Amino acid sequence: MRKVFILFTISTVLFLGATSALAGNVGALTTFSSGSPAYAQSVNDNFTAITVAVDDNAAMITTLQNAHSGTRTGYVTVSAAGFMPEGTGYSFDRIGSGVSAIRPLNTSSNGYFAAVSLPHGATITSFSTLCEDNDSVVNRDCYSELRSQCRVPYSNDIEAYSRNSGTSTTTQAEWLPQTYNQGSTVDNTNCLYFMRAYITSAGNIYFYGSRIGYEYTLD
Repeated sequence: MRKVFILFTISTVLFLGATSALAGNVGALTTFSSGSPAYAQSVNDNFTAITVAVDDNAAMITTLQNAHSGTRTGYVTVSAAGFMPEGTGYSFDRIGSGVSAIRPLNTSSNGYFAAVSLPHGATITSFSTLCEDNDSVVNRDCYSELRSQCRVPYSNDIEAYSRNSGTSTTTQAEWLPQTYNQGSTVDNTNCLYFMRAYITSAGNIYFYGSRIGYEYTLD
């Protein structure tokens, strides 16, 4: 076999060491001493081992990237405990342990606000409200909306809402499907988001909370 004499400098050794560290486990490499002959086959074997390790790491990185990319679905749910009256003169029941539902006690229609945090860049895909109309005679109104308030350009928009319809004989809690949805993209740079629940005057109606569905893309 033809011999190739190569004088390995300190920088060459450092390069090989750094490459093997980045590539992970590259297995055993042939070590050369300064001034001693290096056979072409041994040098090639070293580079082959490094190449295999680097390619393997590249494949694993690609697999991980693919596993964490694509479209994902998420939800934000705000229970009745997160809502507060929009003004003075309003009252509400605390049902059970803590606040599990809101029921207006006075004779006026009641509005309640809740702050909500959504991921930037997500697309709003659904909005629903959990209410219980416990009056089998009168169809009590339960309504909730997701709103945005933006500064550039200035706006105060309804992004989505859900409302009950024809539930006068229902005496169980129901998820009210969305009635309207703009399908907007969340812009936390220029906008803030909140929910407003509207409940009719005192009666057998309970508001449990609202749920927002969204999609976002991982690159």
